[in-house]
Amino acid sequence: MPTIQVFTKVKDLAANTNGDITVLTQHHDQSLDRIQEQVEGLSTSVFSKGGVLAPGTVTIEASTTVRVQGRTGLVDGATAFVSCGDQSVDMSSLADDVKYRAVITAAIQVTNAYAFTDPDTGESITHNLVAYLGRLEVLTGDASTYPALPANALDVATLDKAGGVVSIAASQDETPTPRVGVFWLEASATLDFPSIGAGAEAELTVAVATAITGAPVILGPPATIEAGLSWGGYVSAADTVTIRVRNDTAAAIDPASATWTVRVAR
Repeated sequence: MPTIQVFTKVKDLAANTNGDITVLTQHHDQSLDRIQEQVEGLSTSVFSKGGVLAPGTVTIEASTTVRVQGRTGLVDGATAFVSCGDQSVDMSSLADDVKYRAVITAAIQVTNAYAFTDPDTGESITHNLVAYLGRLEVLTGDASTYPALPANALDVATLDKAGGVVSIAASQDETPTPRVGVFWLEASATLDFPSIGAGAEAELTVAVATAITGAPVILGPPATIEAGLSWGGYVSAADTVTIRVRNDTAAAIDPASATWTVRVAR
């Protein structure tokens, strides 16, 4: 497992003529900026759409307060990870008979106080450390439509309010969507296999651009494929996947023309 060095080691920094080393906060800030850029680049290259990684719990308390605990995920635009440990929003002042959506946005600073004892003076010192985690918000729609999910937000739930009482219409727990083509090449084709005799096999090919021999293949057969058939697939040549169908029964089977989906590891 490789070791990734996030910050410059203090022992590698240049000292002054007295042998003292000054660590500027800019060093860490610049490193954190680079880390954020790398995380955004990684998440957008792997995922085309955000979603929930850990759903946690979403509850309504005292009839009007939506509370979210332990929810983590990737914002809809797949540019940032957000987390909500335990936050609430009071909706008592919001209008009845309106559609609402609870989301966790990435645009928030959370300050955590870190207290320690200075090793030189013995003083008790507190440093305020800033982290970007996520903020629970409630968006307002209208009487018939829930508000759209912003690109910088993680979906939580759609909410209704009637008679002064808030209810959860639906919890939004969809997982992030991987990009097809980043790790998998995909293609579909309509194949019409000939009649296959008992214990015999037949092969047809599907074109998959940039597929290379030796790459793993996943097949998506038609939902109506005939009973008694088994199948497999392999990259038989550059850009070409061969699908082999076998008749495991004691009588001939003529498979109907149908669409097959092929995924090849890139």
